[in-house]
Amino acid sequence: MSTQKQPLVVEKIINAPVARVWKAITNHAELQKWYFQMAAFEPKKGFEFTFDAKSNGQTFTHLCKVTEVDRKQKAPAYLDL
Repeated sequence: MSTQKQPLVVEKIINAPVARVWKAITNHAELQKWYFQMAAFEPKKGFEFTFDAKSNGQTFTHLCKVTEVDRKQKAPAYLDL
């Protein structure tokens, strides 16, 4: 079994205007409405952030980094460290 981390790539088509989706996934206040609570978020390459997810009574802290931002083509890419 390998201990190397492999990326998980998720592609999804969303039936909404690009501007609306972009705002929902890059604006800190909008992001918190549907995603996890986090202290800060910026859609900038290299920005690091954390959030906690709870499941079955346990809390899992995710350490993430924005690895790519391409407003015209796709959403910011996040790497869970």
